[in-house]
Amino acid sequence: PERVRLLGVDTEEMRGGTPETRAAARLTLMLTQEWLIKRAGQLDLTVCRRDSSGRVLGHVSASDGSLTSALLLAGHGRIYERGK
Repeated sequence: PERVRLLGVDTEEMRGGTPETRAAARLTLMLTQEWLIKRAGQLDLTVCRRDSSGRVLGHVSASDGSLTSALLLAGHGRIYERGK
């Protein structure tokens, strides 16, 4: 499976940063995995584009909402708008 970088949300990075930010990144990863597992078979991926490195950029959603919204509501990310 291919990894998807979510559009519209900025989360802590797994590499670099401080021990605290890496711990926050691990929590975000766990929340993401749980959200995806609970909705297996009912996920919708909207691919918007690829970035300059060829990574898929898009949105992941299910009938009860989007992964981006779930991360933001749980405090595991910040709204991201390119260039702002």
